[in-house]
Amino acid sequence: TAATSAITIAYGIDLIVSSISAPSSALAGTNVSISNTVRNQGTGTSASSYAYFYLSADTTIDSTDTYLGSRSIGSVSGGTSSSATTSLKIPVSTIAGTYYIIATADATNTNPESDEANNTAATSAITITYGIDLIVSSLSGPSSAATNTNISVSNTVKNQGTVTSATSYVKFYLSIDTNITDTDIYLGQRSINALSGGASSSATTSLNIPATVAEGTYYIGAIADATNTNLESDEANNTAVTAALVVTAP
Repeated sequence: TAATSAITIAYGIDLIVSSISAPSSALAGTNVSISNTVRNQGTGTSASSYAYFYLSADTTIDSTDTYLGSRSIGSVSGGTSSSATTSLKIPVSTIAGTYYIIATADATNTNPESDEANNTAATSAITITYGIDLIVSSLSGPSSAATNTNISVSNTVKNQGTVTSATSYVKFYLSIDTNITDTDIYLGQRSINALSGGASSSATTSLNIPATVAEGTYYIGAIADATNTNLESDEANNTAVTAALVVTAP
């Protein structure tokens, strides 16, 4: 037997995310277009692989980040690249704030690489805001009613945002003033189906004035998304109130 001198063997593949960019702002629940390039800066040809994309509060990827999607990368010969624009949806449940989108090349570890620690890259900061805004755009009822009787209240809930809302509820209250809160006298509710941006849901809702209510002047108030099902761009504009309602004994 005889042996050569030592031979250093290294992997000839090294996949990196050489560029990635995104818009500076986005709405939760909408798609964003991410320009990205995966480059093989080694000398050998890689096997087909995947790039994964994550939403992160910082530029370091970890288990707390949110997976957004992937794209397939065909075989990439040494010194060449694969570029694409990838559409990714920002989850509607994302809390408003500043984020980054991080891409990981060879995310499934298909290829043995000369450097396994250089596979990720992050976009510049992205400001994410909510794209849903539910309001009670109109509300009207009678000017007088007797206790222990039903009244008809016309009401419209509108999504003045741009993103489709989840199913929600509008709740109705009887109040001694125009400041409507869930501590007022609860009268009832109706379900609001998912509303696309700019769409409305209108109905006439029958509500009973409780027999225990004292005579006097009141207001009917409505609160859109009363169970806080939707994350909204403005959480302070969900209420509306009718004109004064005079309540008398039957």
